[in-house]
Amino acid sequence: MSTSMDLPDLQAPEVFVACAVCVVEVPLDEAIVPEVTDRLVYLYGFDCYARWRGAAAISYPSLSS
Repeated sequence: MSTSMDLPDLQAPEVFVACAVCVVEVPLDEAIVPEVTDRLVYLYGFDCYARWRGAAAISYPSLSS
């Protein structure tokens, strides 16, 4: 007779992504994902977002509006 203790753990493994600024690995469901027109960018936190946004404004002046 089988019990629930005999069943394998069927949870999906947690997926991590690397921050585009500091390269820290962050769980996908906790990453900040700003809307970008041509690619997806994952960021660790608001400090990384501010650094990424500043660099993007220099490279792409139309983003600063």
